[in-house]
Amino acid sequence: MHAARRSVGKPVDDNEGWPSVGRIDYERWHPYEPVVRHPRDSGVLLGSVRALRNPPDSVDAVVSLCRLGTCETPDGVQPRDHVEMWLVDAGTAENPHLSYVIDDAARAVAALRAEGKTVLLHCVGGRSRTPIVAARYSVLRNRMDPADALNEVVRVLPENDVNPELRAELLRIGR
Repeated sequence: MHAARRSVGKPVDDNEGWPSVGRIDYERWHPYEPVVRHPRDSGVLLGSVRALRNPPDSVDAVVSLCRLGTCETPDGVQPRDHVEMWLVDAGTAENPHLSYVIDDAARAVAALRAEGKTVLLHCVGGRSRTPIVAARYSVLRNRMDPADALNEVVRVLPENDVNPELRAELLRIGR
């Protein structure tokens, strides 16, 4: 990750110490720990970074949508079963190839489910990026309308605050 950051003119580590830091202190922003089942697939759990740090026993694969420290893969999850995607909770200015990243993350969930894995899909707070990718997963798996899929996902979350630019991109991708 250091080489990638240098190649785009960024300092090696950001102001949180990432990517070198062992653990990013996200709890100060998101102290709660929602873990809910995906409304269309009980083998997909939706949660926050806190769920990653203390995952339910049934989890054997993880798709992470946020920056993580070097020591944040949960015990029992093999590195090949932990997919890290960098999806910023912002629009296309901060997410080059946003539609590709949303789709690729949803397809990673689908691939792990096809292997019979129980997947934890998470971002920092489980409020914006997680529901967007979970909705895209519903679109791919169940051929749903994206708006209907997102509405269904946010109804099962205890809190949500979906970024309007991410929502617009999900709807733009379509079926």
